[in-house]
Amino acid sequence: MVRTADGDEDSVLRRVLWIVPLVFVIHDGEELLTMPGWIAAHRAQLAHLAQPSALAARAVGSLSTTTPSVALAIAVVAIVVLAVTVGASRSPGRGWWWHAYLAVLGVSFLHVYTHVLQAVLFGGYVPGLYGAVFAVLPGSAYVYRRLFRAGVLDLKMAARDAAIGIALVLPFVLAAHALGRRLAD
Repeated sequence: MVRTADGDEDSVLRRVLWIVPLVFVIHDGEELLTMPGWIAAHRAQLAHLAQPSALAARAVGSLSTTTPSVALAIAVVAIVVLAVTVGASRSPGRGWWWHAYLAVLGVSFLHVYTHVLQAVLFGGYVPGLYGAVFAVLPGSAYVYRRLFRAGVLDLKMAARDAAIGIALVLPFVLAAHALGRRLAD
């Protein structure tokens, strides 16, 4: 069991883990409200940017364009984030769920920078930008800091698990959007 600096049981650490699903809801709530309209308004620009790559063109083509399909895609991802957080909070610092949580945390943290780069590329707002910068970035940075301080995370583990998460996230999110489109459109 992990002890905090003041000797409390690991209940504080377990609560800290729930910051990731909280900031996910904030971030993806913003995406739910803005993504369908933004994609419709930028469809031609997205297609043009994706032209050089068949994979990118397929990814752009798979984006959900209605609120119900975006909601279903977000729900699929949310279920995974919640399941991983529940599993990790039962045994912080060890086990498969712990590494899955660290993968989600790493993807969340790094995903902020994709929103910032997209905003630069498009010259303005992109769906999820504000939630990423003002909720996900400080929230995930705080979780990282607490995990490092508690001694349940080191840099090597954080980098490895984030890399695994990055490798898995694109196919997973594209599949979630495809499922959302199939069920809602």
